[in-house]
Amino acid sequence: MNATASMSSKGNKRWRERFMTRWRPFWRRAKVPLIVLFFIILFLVAYLFHRIFINIYPGEAGVLWKRFDDGVEQRVYGGGLHIINPFNIMYKYEVRVQQRETIFTVLSKNGLLIRVRASVRFSPNRKTLYLLHEYVGPEYIDRVVIPETQAIIRRVLGEYEPDDIYATQGNIIQNIVLMALTELQQRHIVLDDLLIKEIHLPDTVASAIETKLEEEQKALAYTYILEREQLEIQRKQFESLGIQQFQKNVNEGLTPEYLRYQGIRATLELAKSNNAKLVVIGGSGTDGLPLILNTGGEASTAAATNAPVGISNLSSVFASSVKSVGAGVDQSDISTPLTTPAPKTRTSDPSAPTNAILSSTSSAKPSAKNLGEGIEQRQEAIGVAVD
Repeated sequence: MNATASMSSKGNKRWRERFMTRWRPFWRRAKVPLIVLFFIILFLVAYLFHRIFINIYPGEAGVLWKRFDDGVEQRVYGGGLHIINPFNIMYKYEVRVQQRETIFTVLSKNGLLIRVRASVRFSPNRKTLYLLHEYVGPEYIDRVVIPETQAIIRRVLGEYEPDDIYATQGNIIQNIVLMALTELQQRHIVLDDLLIKEIHLPDTVASAIETKLEEEQKALAYTYILEREQLEIQRKQFESLGIQQFQKNVNEGLTPEYLRYQGIRATLELAKSNNAKLVVIGGSGTDGLPLILNTGGEASTAAATNAPVGISNLSSVFASSVKSVGAGVDQSDISTPLTTPAPKTRTSDPSAPTNAILSSTSSAKPSAKNLGEGIEQRQEAIGVAVD
């Protein structure tokens, strides 16, 4: 074993000696050029580093162009580090959604100049990115996206009148988006959305359109008002029919006996009240119902409460009321004459008598004829007492 090791060491020693014998003269002759060549290579590697080592960041994709091959490679490079031939070129594209805004003018159907401000959101088709690079190139936004968008908007808006543009903006935008989607898709571009931010008409035209739309809305409002009033007429007709039927039903139930009963109840409730009262006689015959208006005395309340409702006892009830009204006059009995100065406006003759005689103690029942005459005398007496 030791013999084998010694033989291998001897062989290595011989090989080194041969190498040094052969290459030492060459090294001495080419030492400087080799050092220069090394630094040249190092410089080239440093200079071409960004073309050899390619970093593709998130949201980007790459397309490789080969100088000594078929040109554009039909492959899309994803994110990460890629080492390529420095003679080849890697083109990087942003594949995120991008937005561009453009302002341009459009001619409407009648030749009116309209200023439009639009915004388009788009992204390149990642799967066919090499085709986009081959047929359009990195400047596809200025070459395809903006011109195609403007052309489509001009084409669509040119088919409408200015007032129709105001009225049907939703349909117009929908048509523009559909047409732009088809056109850009053929160019390997994905349209995310197209926004019409502003459609500016001349001030005079815009004012006229707004006035027209306002008048149209007023006309629609008047139509609604007419319909509402027509329904109101029908409602009032039904209401009048209901009231008519109600009155008919009520009139059928208002018999003389029922009315007399309600009058008696009302008279009794009024007689029991402690408020000021005055007796007003209405009706004739033995069934006339008095309306009692009390002036606040206990005697009047008691008399009115205990008095029968019949006409035969009206004189006593009326006397009690008059006594209560004339409480401020000096008198000892209601049957005695009440002498008070008569107002000047009540008679034209100064020598006329001013005494009103009230008689409530008579036991005889007054007749209907005498009752009417007594009412007038009692009313004058009440007026005198109040004055």
